[in-house]
Amino acid sequence: MEEIQGQNEEEKKSYGKKRKSLLGIFLMLLPLALGALAAFSVSRYAKKIIRERDSHNEALIHEAVETSLARERTAAIFAKLNKGEEVYILLLGEGDFHSDSAVFSALKGKLEEQYSGKIRYKELNLPREGTALSAYLALQTFETGAKPDFLFLSFGDNDEPYTFPYYYELLLRTLMEKFPETPLLPVISYRALLSEGYGKDNAMVMKNMNEHYGLETLNLAAVLAQQEENPIAIFDDGKAWESIEEKYFVSAFLSEMETAKKGEMATPINPILEERRECIAIPRALWKDYGNTALFLPEEELDKLSLKGRHGILALSTALSGGENKGNLYVDGIMEGSYILAGDFYLGILTKDVLIRQQMILNFETEEEKNNFQSLFFLSPIPLEKGVKNGPILPLTVQESETPGEGTEGTVTK
Repeated sequence: MEEIQGQNEEEKKSYGKKRKSLLGIFLMLLPLALGALAAFSVSRYAKKIIRERDSHNEALIHEAVETSLARERTAAIFAKLNKGEEVYILLLGEGDFHSDSAVFSALKGKLEEQYSGKIRYKELNLPREGTALSAYLALQTFETGAKPDFLFLSFGDNDEPYTFPYYYELLLRTLMEKFPETPLLPVISYRALLSEGYGKDNAMVMKNMNEHYGLETLNLAAVLAQQEENPIAIFDDGKAWESIEEKYFVSAFLSEMETAKKGEMATPINPILEERRECIAIPRALWKDYGNTALFLPEEELDKLSLKGRHGILALSTALSGGENKGNLYVDGIMEGSYILAGDFYLGILTKDVLIRQQMILNFETEEEKNNFQSLFFLSPIPLEKGVKNGPILPLTVQESETPGEGTEGTVTK
């Protein structure tokens, strides 16, 4: 009996130790949960405050850096802008290398925002698919007025690789002669990334030749390739592309403008440029009317221009009327060049090597086409071989052809 009572006492003690109620457990854990929640909320709020502070600080730092950069740029063009003066920039290029492009509009806005001065662009009236040769020809009659404070140039996309080295070097030397105190910044187009066209082939020529004349090169193709994993994929997306141009190219231009300098007139790479070279413009004012649709250059004008008895290539500059434009050039009664053109403007080679003795006649399809004629150019020494083209809008006469070939702006035949 005593053993049974002892067992009952032990069981009663064990029942009292069995477990606490759920409510008791909840009340015990509640302070811990509330403490953890409060700590989490405080930590999250603190992190938010820190992020906002850091973001604000970064904005202030960025603004300070931008202001500092604007003050610290020491190149003459920036010093002039800092004084509130107007800066004159000459643009010499092909395609969208124009003052109203996204890049040059954004560059102008950026500079005028950072400085008190103003940017004034001027550009040559080149065809959209212009070449180094077309720029060289256009410079012969280009009146700049005041000398430019800075000059951007970009070619190579439309120049045939065979003739590009000659004409690009000719253009560089002409620019250095015409604007000896102007910093030059040659630009390789982003189109050098494309497999079609000539930009990729001519990019290395540009870079090496620029170095020969002491010039730095801004390679937009390299800038884009470093920033975008698949840059070619965005070329056809207009809005996205403009954003990319402004995002990457404007800062690249600003950076290179700081170190750009005038070229150094080195010994020509192409020996033919050591010879006396000429590009003589024969503008519309020197030609006489020869009926309603023709112009005549008499022997006395050839004498004044020292062209009698000279060999050379003849190039044509003209505006184009709507539809098809046709014309022929006769030298001493022999038809030396003819063309069929469509578009807005033409500047290109018209003949092979010709000998001029007494007179020249330009015969047009209509009187309007005659009135659109601007100038004929005489080029010597002869840099091109028969049948070689210098870009799609500058086709050289092909002697064996009887019918027009294909061209972007137009076709020249013989």
